[in-house]
Amino acid sequence: MLQHLMLPSDAALSTIPEDVIPRKLRELVLTRTYNIGLDDWLLHASRKKAECFPELSMISVYFREKDSAVEHSTINTLITQDIRYCEYIPECCLIEGLAYRHPWCFTPAELKMAEDVMHDEWKQNMDAKKAKKRVKVERRLARSTEKGIRAMRYQFTTNAGGQ
Repeated sequence: MLQHLMLPSDAALSTIPEDVIPRKLRELVLTRTYNIGLDDWLLHASRKKAECFPELSMISVYFREKDSAVEHSTINTLITQDIRYCEYIPECCLIEGLAYRHPWCFTPAELKMAEDVMHDEWKQNMDAKKAKKRVKVERRLARSTEKGIRAMRYQFTTNAGGQ
């Protein structure tokens, strides 16, 4: 008997819950989730729980983006059907690597630490890029200023020589 099933959300949300959730499944985990269509899919699953999958007691959702979440009304509907709902929303939209692809393999503390490290690295990279750009701009400005000074010297020397 299959009790725990993990699916990428795009595979699950592309069809109706009855086609995805086995009858005796207890826990469903949707990974790499965007919020597009998720509320409707979860509501449909909660309506069909009694007749199609009475054993279902928990749905976990791992979002890909910081600004994702399921509406409270949807969560309340799941609760009334005795389905516990858990979600993971990354605190930083910059999450990538193993923690991004497989967040269910890590504890919340490990995920938070990975996000902090990745965010700090990203900030350092951005600071380095900004510094490089600033140096480029300053060099370009210095070159153009130097060219301007040379042009003015040339103009003064040619005008002074003609008088």
